[in-house]
Amino acid sequence: MRAAILVAALLAGACTMEVEPAEESADAGSELGELDSISSTACGCDDYWPAPTRDNGGCADTSYNCYVSPRKRCDGARLTNRATCGQSFPLRQGAWTLFDSTGAPLGTVASSSVMIQTGVRAVGANLGMVLAFATPTDHGSFSGWLSTEALAGPTYGNYDDQPSNPGGEVSLWHSVPSNNAPYLDAAGHSLKVRATCGEGRNATDYLGRSGNFNMTYNLPGTDYGSVTVGLRKNTVAYNFYRYTRVHSVERPLWSCASGTPVATSVKLKFLYGRMWERHIDRAGNPVIISRRGWVALPNLAPGAGTQDY
Repeated sequence: MRAAILVAALLAGACTMEVEPAEESADAGSELGELDSISSTACGCDDYWPAPTRDNGGCADTSYNCYVSPRKRCDGARLTNRATCGQSFPLRQGAWTLFDSTGAPLGTVASSSVMIQTGVRAVGANLGMVLAFATPTDHGSFSGWLSTEALAGPTYGNYDDQPSNPGGEVSLWHSVPSNNAPYLDAAGHSLKVRATCGEGRNATDYLGRSGNFNMTYNLPGTDYGSVTVGLRKNTVAYNFYRYTRVHSVERPLWSCASGTPVATSVKLKFLYGRMWERHIDRAGNPVIISRRGWVALPNLAPGAGTQDY
């Protein structure tokens, strides 16, 4: 089915009708169940955030840029560990591999615990993966996929969420190495996605870094944070299926070259679409999942790429 859809897209040229693939619902485990089917109300996790809308501030600029939902009030962009009420999840002893969204190894985890992105997981009959945030490995620090077998305890409340599917036509784009120079200040440091200086909130977090680029659930520049949902090599022309009915969104950027944030004329544009990801289950079999999200435009070029994953 996936191959047939791709061939149809290539023959159609710039646009083709979006067809939600059968593999997406079958493999993604999209039912709204918690891992281990156990709920916990520890750490102030009794209630859910309301369903996000533009009226209640849960969505910004577009109804496809919203906070992760469903989500308990104790959880932000990173999941809260109900056992400690912190964001750290201890790992079992052993050598654990962190993977990118195509199943390629990023490195062996070099820490005793990880932070987990809220509402991002890959599940199947014999598959359980979480998205570990900014995790140190023997080859650098990455946000990547980690088997639930590595975790010493459960991840209560980590639902399998995806942003909304607008349907309609998609246009074919592909990943490319980004030109980061326009997004640096006079001192060579990254411009900021919010009017603040210090660590984090870098525009370059959404561009090519160490040969990789990110896909996010939502956009930077809001109070509820931007959640990474995928990481891929930017030296491979992976297909990105842009939803044409969702307008691109620009984010203003600030310079901290003077020590205080100063608004610039530079903006970072994002496109909304879907990409295929590949995981290997416990039996060694590939599991293919389609995931929606936002990718910064400098990481993309129009036209079909060479592969999906």
